[in-house]
Amino acid sequence: MELWIILSLLAPLCWAFSNIIDQFLVRDSFSTSPTAYIFFQGLFYTPLLVVVYLLRPEVLALDMHEIGLVLAASPLWVINAMLYVQALARDDASIAVPLYNMVTFFVIILAWIFLGETISTRDFFYGCIVVVGATLLMWDFKTNKMKIATFLFMMGACWTYATFATFTRAQTQQMHWLDFYFWYALGFNMVCVIGTLLMPKARTLFMEVWQQPSKKAFTLSFVQAALDFAALMMISAAYSAAKTAGHVSFYASIQPLYVVTIAGIAGIFMPHVFEPLRANRALFWKLGCIGIMLFGIYFLTVVT
Repeated sequence: MELWIILSLLAPLCWAFSNIIDQFLVRDSFSTSPTAYIFFQGLFYTPLLVVVYLLRPEVLALDMHEIGLVLAASPLWVINAMLYVQALARDDASIAVPLYNMVTFFVIILAWIFLGETISTRDFFYGCIVVVGATLLMWDFKTNKMKIATFLFMMGACWTYATFATFTRAQTQQMHWLDFYFWYALGFNMVCVIGTLLMPKARTLFMEVWQQPSKKAFTLSFVQAALDFAALMMISAAYSAAKTAGHVSFYASIQPLYVVTIAGIAGIFMPHVFEPLRANRALFWKLGCIGIMLFGIYFLTVVT
């Protein structure tokens, strides 16, 4: 197996563990304010900024237009994260995270509207298949109703994510990934610091978390920051080595399968936080819906 394939498969695994940490901390330490969790999380980008600068000092020598563009887009990522954790506060990561696969289709739509790119009937058809799979995933067998709140929060997160990607990619395609990461992370960090200063409840929660004897929130947040950085490093290397970017994008889209597996296993030990893995119709329905989304993603990214 080629190295780029291995990296393409390992990167979403790191992100999946990051999703699991999100769900655990949102429900364990920040259950009263998921938004405060995002501000807390943003503070842990600071050590990585130092690491990136040491690895690539020229990040400070970028064109001011490029820097300003990435910094201006950073609040979009914060909004995406806020909507995402609101979904996690209400539902399992194995339900919320798969919906991020809609972002690929939404980017195509936004690029068609704002960048003048073309969208074929074929792309629109397979993109709609992804959305159908995401919508079907929202069916709750326990209540026989749709999970409307989760769907709306994740739909908002996906559109915000897609807007961030569309807004930045046209101007930053030639940027080194470390350059982009440094300024995006700095922007994220700045928004989170300002949010913390303006939100008394966030500061109160931070003090409560700091007073926890185990310091688990701090430890897990450091681990999560490292996982996210490692995932970006691997996916960037995979894109550089792969024959086509589409194959890397498709392999990255299997992240929901990792999340379903890890969250299900975690649920066996922490059923109050995660949904335990059980071979029932809900699981098979979930896997089937993810399969529908992957089918659409495959034809959007690999088959051209």
